[in-house]
This record gives sequence, structure tokens and C-alpha cells, in this order.
Amino acid sequence: TRGVKTIPKGAAFRPTLMQLMLYQLLLSELATNKVDADTIFNRYSLDSNTNFSDSFIAQIGSLNEIYYDAPSDLPESPEPQASDQDPIQVLLTHNSLGSLWTFMIQEFQRTLPNGIDSIGNVLKAEYRDQTDGTILGIKTFLYDHNVISEYVDNELRWWRGEREAQGVIVEEAYKCRISLYDGRFEDTKFPAEDETAFPEIVAMISIHAGNTLDTIPHAPVQIEYKGR
Repeated sequence: TRGVKTIPKGAAFRPTLMQLMLYQLLLSELATNKVDADTIFNRYSLDSNTNFSDSFIAQIGSLNEIYYDAPSDLPESPEPQASDQDPIQVLLTHNSLGSLWTFMIQEFQRTLPNGIDSIGNVLKAEYRDQTDGTILGIKTFLYDHNVISEYVDNELRWWRGEREAQGVIVEEAYKCRISLYDGRFEDTKFPAEDETAFPEIVAMISIHAGNTLDTIPHAPVQIEYKGR
């Protein structure tokens, strides 16, 4: 949803572009059972063989009641759907994270029997007014596996400490207006949506007490987070 009547374009659309392609990548990896569940469980120190508690199962059951009580404009389907399964019964049958994960993969493979070929490559972002839901615009684009793979690999290299932080590119320099470091530099007044202000940001970094980007405390990390 949007609080303004325009839709993102250019560099402002890039986060949505990457986000949707990342969803596509994750769905494809799950559909082809390429995600290592043990890596996730170990990362969060979870025992995949421990049974779910009764209170947890009851909470999931109450969530399902809220879901079915919610109004829906969708037509009723005569065919049984995966969501029609009793969640409590599912949890009792697959009463651990490991068993539930296996069940989830089976459902993915049943829904997408041809794996990646079952998933289209056309992605769509629909923007709506956050007050009344009016459609403001729609952007469609093709999924590019090489682009998202290169992006993810580059990001992971930074998180693993395998490369230095990188400053924002000129086209995304407007993000510095919401940085924690905004105001610590001279000449940091940016005209709204004025792309001519971008070159000034490069200059402002170098005039902060005569320091360079590498000598500003924590600045590389902050800029990396905002503009990777």
C-alpha cells in the first residue's frame, strides 16, 4: 500500500524488484526441496524432534477459527483445498518441526509437481492506496535468476565479512536523508525527489571534519544497510 498517489520508479522500485524475485527464488528452492531444514533448525537452536506442546497446538487451532470467521469475497470451491485440513489434526499427525517440514515439502511437491517449471516467470507488483484500497498502478517484470543470485551472493559476502561495506550508488543516494548520520554532515538539505542533489552527497562525506568514509565511525555499516 502507498501513502502517496504515485508508484515507485527507477531506483525506488529496485527494493520491490529484488523482494519479489527473492520470494520467487525461495519458492523455487522449497518446491525442489533444496532448502536444508537442519541449517535453519541449528541456526535457531531448535530441536526438530521435540513434540509440540498442547498449548501451542491449541493456539494454532484458535488462529484457524479466526481465519474461517473472517469475511471473504472468494467464491466457494467444490474441490477440497489444502487449507481445508484441520490444523490441529495436521499438527497431531506431524507433531514436531522435522515431521512438519517433511509434510510441507510434500505439499509443495504436490502443488507444484513440475518443480520450477510449475512456477511462472512473470512477477507483478500491485500498488494500492492505503486509505481506500484503490489501485494506483501495476508493474510487471520477468524473473531473472542470474540477477537475484548475484545480488544474494554479494549480500551474503558482506554479512559473512568477506567484503567491505559499500557506499550507496548515486541513484540511491536519496536514502541518506533517512540515515542516522543525516545532520552530521554539512549541506545535507535535500530537495524532495530532486535527483540533482545526489552528487552533493558524495561531497558531504568527504567534508565531515576532513574525514573519509573509512574513518567515520560506523558509517560504512550504516550506509551498507541503507543502500546495499
